[in-house]
Amino acid sequence: MKWTIGKKVGTGYALALTLLLIIGIIVYDGIGRLMATADLVALSHETLFTISELDAGVETAETFERGFLITGFEKYPPQCDEQIKKARNMLDELRRLTKDNPLQQRRLEAIVPAVDVFFSNLITEIDVMKTQGYEAARDRVKAGNVVKAMAEFRKSRDEMIADERELLKVREKDSALISRNAKVTIISGIFSSLR
Repeated sequence: MKWTIGKKVGTGYALALTLLLIIGIIVYDGIGRLMATADLVALSHETLFTISELDAGVETAETFERGFLITGFEKYPPQCDEQIKKARNMLDELRRLTKDNPLQQRRLEAIVPAVDVFFSNLITEIDVMKTQGYEAARDRVKAGNVVKAMAEFRKSRDEMIADERELLKVREKDSALISRNAKVTIISGIFSSLR
């Protein structure tokens, strides 16, 4: 079968359009996956930031509680309560951010009781100071309940941070791979169309 110039040109255009369509589909899919991965990377960063905010709230609450126990300054207990509320809000935010991550949800469920025990002890020590005085509050601090609760919180928090950082590495690696594949597809398509 002899091809006319029109058939050759038409076939060339058809092949070029087919190649362009295939490249377009591959790139479109890659961009969609890249955007989804970028959202997951941002989610990991937000989760890590929220964990640090939780940590700050817990430690600041303890600072105000200790300040009250040392000085008796009545301005500290309300500030301690404020930090407790902030930390509880961060726990709620972490629940929202990790709702699609069963491992992080389990980690969070280990953090919540530790934080609850920690805050309960802070509040109790403040109440003992107000009602029974410095000596009774000092004896309560010596018992080490707050220190034990803080250690349990930190252990669970550190595990959660490590898991999220590992997840972030995977997500960033996926993002880089998807980006590289999209670039290779585009460049390959350009060189294929020049033939």
